[in-house]
Amino acid sequence: MRFTLVGNPTDLDAAIGNAEAAVSTSMPDGLDRPSLLNTLSICLSYRFEAAGRRDDLEGAIENTKAAMELLPDGHVDRPVLLNNLANHLSSRFALMGAATDLDAAVDFAKSAVTASQEDDANWPMYLNNLANRLASRFAVSGNRSDLDTAIRYAENAVRHSPEGHEKRVAYLGNLAAHLSSRFKLSGVIADLDAAIRHSQAAVDATLEAHGDRPAHLSNLATHLSMRFAMRSTRADLDAAIAHVEAALGQTSETAADRPMLLGNLAGYLDARFMLTGARADVEKAIDCAQTALALAPEDHINRPTYHNNLANYLASRARMTRAVADIDAGVMHARAALEHRTANHSDKAARHNTLANMLSDRHGLTGDAGDLDASIDHAVSAVRLSSEGHCDRPGRLNNLANRLALRFKRSSNIADLDAAIEFSTRAVDETPDGYGYKPGYLHNLSNHLNERYRCSDSREDLEAAIKHAQSALLAWQRSALESEDARAVLARAGQSARRVLNLLLSSGEPARLVSALETGKAVRLRVELAGSGRSPGHLDTAGQASDPTCASSAATCARSMRVPPKFACRAMPPKLPISGRGNQSCAMSGTGWRPATRPSARRRSTMRPYVGRCVRRARRSFTCSR
Repeated sequence: MRFTLVGNPTDLDAAIGNAEAAVSTSMPDGLDRPSLLNTLSICLSYRFEAAGRRDDLEGAIENTKAAMELLPDGHVDRPVLLNNLANHLSSRFALMGAATDLDAAVDFAKSAVTASQEDDANWPMYLNNLANRLASRFAVSGNRSDLDTAIRYAENAVRHSPEGHEKRVAYLGNLAAHLSSRFKLSGVIADLDAAIRHSQAAVDATLEAHGDRPAHLSNLATHLSMRFAMRSTRADLDAAIAHVEAALGQTSETAADRPMLLGNLAGYLDARFMLTGARADVEKAIDCAQTALALAPEDHINRPTYHNNLANYLASRARMTRAVADIDAGVMHARAALEHRTANHSDKAARHNTLANMLSDRHGLTGDAGDLDASIDHAVSAVRLSSEGHCDRPGRLNNLANRLALRFKRSSNIADLDAAIEFSTRAVDETPDGYGYKPGYLHNLSNHLNERYRCSDSREDLEAAIKHAQSALLAWQRSALESEDARAVLARAGQSARRVLNLLLSSGEPARLVSALETGKAVRLRVELAGSGRSPGHLDTAGQASDPTCASSAATCARSMRVPPKFACRAMPPKLPISGRGNQSCAMSGTGWRPATRPSARRRSTMRPYVGRCVRRARRSFTCSR
């Protein structure tokens, strides 16, 4: 069809008119009628994809079902119709969100595979489409077995497609997408690296002028942006932006995919703005998102997504400019996205989460308590609608915890803080180790526990806060060793480092404070060795120096602190009074000591100038001069 080459809607309308005429003139029991009905359904599905009109999709489904009724079981053309019907039902699920449509699509796709043979020329296509249907169901249910099965079918589709096969490029792209989804679930970087390799292979195998090249470039950009989120490697984000810009350069102004490409570009520009603070990036992101929304018809399937994303970018600019008008506009777009979807749609949780964020941001600017309460209500809905195991569930739990902790600071209702700690703990527990956001979740949990410690004076909460802050710090440090931009990651670790130092000060144990600073120095040395190409193997996984040379370098931290004698770490006999102010007794702990009781307020006040120097040195340990 000429439409598939040049994308002219007039050609598609003419094709549908001719197909309808052919069906209307065919005999009800004619041998060619199933083929004519199938052709009409395919043309209608093309127009639905281009214009998002639901009546075209319903027509495609009805015509395909009518064609199937005319073919007996075992007919050579029946697998084709089963496959097409599965595709149309999947599209209706994406539009309406009815799980029954998706289940039926999976069943019809399986029937298509079962009804065909391995030597069938369409066998790889049936495998690929079944993989896509299973992956869609995984996105709704979070059922890991659906995703693993989808990857196996997708790998078989690629394996049965030789080099040069016309559909091999598409199968590579779909396999990459499924591997990317599993990475988001498990955090296994090998899946994401494999996804990037398959996407790059799809781009390399596509001619510059081919109509599918923009889509493959866009998919490669998506996977690179995910690896950026994992490793904070600026090169991945810049490459993602370059690929989408190249895809837009090869897409006509009237192409159906142009709004989607503009939306993706806006997302990557917003991510770079958050990394660099360059206002030009967020301004361009907003411009791209507004253009994408303007290009999408009112009834287009992706229009709510464009509303939702534009709300996020307006919020990003508002955080820089503190412009209430941007937040008001963001709330408006977030509400439009939420109200567009049916109540059971799989995107409903994401829309609630976005609106919760918008309302929370507006509360931060205006102080309106009603916005904060509404934000918490929407955050609760986002968590409730997120299935167990869904890759976005930990982030929504974390957001809900932050909102509740914010309300506790306003109302002093301890129930809000207890709930914040509960949700924050679940966010940490449901996030795989090594996933890029886990250090942030650990840091937030430490903050909430420290807040409760300040209210209850519970030593258990303090120790838990220290534990989680140290875990966050070590996670950032491991990320720095894997990242090409280690210094940027260490800058993020600085907040966790300062949290650890402040919490250790509260514990009244200077020995632990000095040890933390020594560890920080050793880890920074490890990162610098890794960055210079030298082996960091002489440092253990916790960042401690096992090699004498590195141990000496780490110990330099303690010497440079010039610790006052009354706070020096030294072995002391039991029950020996500490020199200086205070009347605590000491209990032995290895080669150092720890106060048997919490230091008095007067004692803590004398420690503050010393700790201030510790914090300043800690900042230098986790940031680098330009």
